[in-house]
Amino acid sequence: MQESRLIKKIGSTGKGCGAALADRIWRKDFKFAKDVLKDFQIRDVAEIINNEIDDGKNVLVEGTQGFGLSIYHGIYPFVTSRDTTASNFLAETGISLCLATDIVLVIRTYPIRVAGNSGPLPNEITWEEISRRVGKKVQETTSVTGKIRRVAEFDIKIVKKAILLNRPTQIALQFLNYLYPQDENKNNWESLSGEAKKYIIALEKKLDTPITLIGTGQSNEAMIDRRNKR
Repeated sequence: MQESRLIKKIGSTGKGCGAALADRIWRKDFKFAKDVLKDFQIRDVAEIINNEIDDGKNVLVEGTQGFGLSIYHGIYPFVTSRDTTASNFLAETGISLCLATDIVLVIRTYPIRVAGNSGPLPNEITWEEISRRVGKKVQETTSVTGKIRRVAEFDIKIVKKAILLNRPTQIALQFLNYLYPQDENKNNWESLSGEAKKYIIALEKKLDTPITLIGTGQSNEAMIDRRNKR
């Protein structure tokens, strides 16, 4: 209820994440999992993760939402209720920055925002236009609300800002098949069209960051992994 007014104002999902964070800050009857889940074994996640790292295990931390939605570095007020930078993801997980070996920045050939009044989206286009370019109907909906996402042309400015503040060691590029439909579902570099290869190599130079993972479709198998070939 506390976030209902934000649904129309900034395109919020209205699921209460911001309200929960506010309650925690204001010490407003905020409860932890250990206070509610009496029949479950609750453990310290940060302690578990750090012990695993010390034992030589690999730990993958997946960030929430995009960099452009950071409450500090995004386009305020059209942002989420937390910082969405790599350093903050590690901090919230309880992992020292010194322990990070790789930072993977995930970008799209066509950036998106949630439906509604969700803020500026430079060079916004329609899914009808993308469908025309791809040669078949293409449309995406949000995972939480099920609404049709807003979409725009590739914006190198926001990508460069994300690189500046996150300092990724590599980039994962998604939806290459939107640009080059002939390469949909391909899973090795050698089979990519010459146009697609030229685009990726040129983009790497502009961003000064290696593009190591390339998504070419919706399935998990539609992924090109260049990490061991560089």
